[in-house]
Amino acid sequence: MKRLEDITSLLSGIQKSDADFVINSTVFKLEAEEIITISNKNELYNFGKDGKWLKVDFKPVSMPFIEKPNLYQLGENGLKVHFKDFKGPASKYKNIYWKPIDVNDYKEVDQIVINGLTDIKVKNSDVNGVYNLTFVSGDLIVRMNAYPCLLKDDFDAAMKEYNIKLHNVQEEMMSSPKQYLLSKGIYTIK
Repeated sequence: MKRLEDITSLLSGIQKSDADFVINSTVFKLEAEEIITISNKNELYNFGKDGKWLKVDFKPVSMPFIEKPNLYQLGENGLKVHFKDFKGPASKYKNIYWKPIDVNDYKEVDQIVINGLTDIKVKNSDVNGVYNLTFVSGDLIVRMNAYPCLLKDDFDAAMKEYNIKLHNVQEEMMSSPKQYLLSKGIYTIK
């Protein structure tokens, strides 16, 4: 709305300073709940009951999970196992060591490995970055939760990739549109 008269006719009882606030901006009225998306460069304001414009909070964009590499140092508890069906970010490196979440699991798996494995499987767990590992030796099955770790050189290379991905996601989030869940009322975009 461009003119003070138009604004005051839409918003009865508005003070001149609040009317001046919305000159040359978009003013609109909602009669029901609605979701709107606006540019990240703009802000949304609601005309409050006290006759003042109040900034509206938007629903923040959720950051996608990016699996961070883990460093393995020789001598730590860990299993060097290659899973053909492992698809995580560390899967492109040769020397992957699996560190158990619970150290006691390591002892059980170590015993089954000594007896000889007939099958091994890996799948994502309910926790990002943690995987369910299954080791089978005949009728004996041992499962454990673990995360992949890399030796220093591979870890450094993986961290460079991770930092690039993280930076790109942060840049994308900074420029992504804002989403609002609005109820009945009068709003302006500035």
